[in-house]
Parts: sequence; structure tokens; C-alpha cells
Amino acid sequence: MKTEEMTAFWTLYDRQARPVIERACRAASRSLAEGTMDPDEMASWVHQRVWRMAEASAAPTFHDDPTPEEAVERLVRHARVLARWAYLSLMRAHWRRTARQNAHKTEITRTERLAMVSRVETDLEHDEHIQSQLESVRTRVSQSLRAKLAASWADASERRRIALALGATDAGDDELIDRTTGGEMKENTVQQMRSRAQRQIRAIFGAARHIAILAIAATIVSASAPAKAVSPAPEASIGTIAGEQTGGRSGKIGLNIAARGEQSGGRKK
Repeated sequence: MKTEEMTAFWTLYDRQARPVIERACRAASRSLAEGTMDPDEMASWVHQRVWRMAEASAAPTFHDDPTPEEAVERLVRHARVLARWAYLSLMRAHWRRTARQNAHKTEITRTERLAMVSRVETDLEHDEHIQSQLESVRTRVSQSLRAKLAASWADASERRRIALALGATDAGDDELIDRTTGGEMKENTVQQMRSRAQRQIRAIFGAARHIAILAIAATIVSASAPAKAVSPAPEASIGTIAGEQTGGRSGKIGLNIAARGEQSGGRKK
């Protein structure tokens, strides 16, 4: 083709052949690669192939010096063949890439997979979630049981905050907290009260849910308490939340013991 004919060819190509070729590539991707191969990448390969044939006056389109109209007509007529050429040219790299991606998905852990799609909740969403869970506790747990849980909370300095979070704010509830905090009750008796309260809540919500509820109440405490330089380790926090301490001594007992409940009033068995 001469220069002016080449200009006319590309004008016709963009208007008539390009849309047909792109539709053929989308169809080929669906039928040959189950839609996993990028149709745009296939169409780009065809466009480059046509340009090379036109520059070299090569077969099967430009070898006999056709007019621009004839060349475009041939390309439109054989668009499905060109799309299949694109698939055959790109298939090895495409399927190798797909195999690597599938292997990577099977190798990553569940935590990593969740981290890829999870997002951090906003403060508003987090607060609404906590309030919803606490409302469930106030509805399903009796006033007396909520008061006992707050009054026997492992950290004596946080008992009134826990009582406020759980809705245990009556005069009798305050009196019970004063008795457990002021030393009128022995520490062993307080621990037994905490163990019984936790067992009853566990019976209502289940073992896993029981730990979650205590963690929510502790979140209320941590949200209202001043920030500290060093935060406790997560497992230490859970141990403290569950109140699994013996005789007021520092230390942590594992969650397997927390799941069974304090069966001996805090003493080691």
C-alpha cells in the first residue's frame, strides 16, 4: 500500500474492523479460557499483528497489494481466526501465571487471606458493635447476676465501670461492690462469686461467647481508662478478663482452665 492508502486503511480499520476484532476476542476468552484471559490483551496482540503485516505487506492480508477496503473486509471476515491466534500466542504465559496465582492462594494462611480482604472498622462502627453486644447482655442476664459479675471483677479498681457498662447501678448493686472492694468479703469468697457468675453466663451464651462478652466489658474499661505506655499482651488481657487469678496473685492461667471455670474457688487443684 502507498502512504495515502495506508492512512485510509487505518481510518477504516478503527471504524469497522477494530470493534469486530474486540468482540471476537471477548468471545474467544469466554470459550477458550473461561473468561480468565484479558480480552483487551488479546485485542492488543491482534492490532500489533495487523500493523506488522501491513508494514511488511505480508500474508494473509496484504501480500497481494489489496485496497484499503479489501484489506479491512478480510480482517472483519477473519476476526474470529485472529482472536484464536491471539489466544494461542498468549496461552502459555497466561496459564503459567494462573497456575502461580492458584498455588499462592493455596499456600497463604487463612489469617493472611482474611487480611487481604478485611478493613479496619471505624470508631463509630466499633462503638455500635459494643453497645449492641452489651444490650444483649443486659437483656438476657438477670440484674442480680450482672451485679455479682461486676462486684467480683478481677481488677477491683474497675468494678464500678464494669457495673455501669452492664447496667448494674441499683443501690443494692453499689452496696455489693462496696462489700467486695472494701474487704468485708474474703478474697476467696469473691473469687467463688466470680466463678459462679461466669459459669451461669457461660450457660446462657456458651463458652466462646462468654469470653467474648467479658472482652467487650473490658473494652469499655480500656476505652475510658487513660492510655498506658505499654499495653499487655493479648493473651494476658484475656486471662485477666476471665478473672483467672488465684488468691489475688499476679499471673495467668490458660484459656483451657477458663473454659472449665474456677472449680476450686481460685485455689490450684
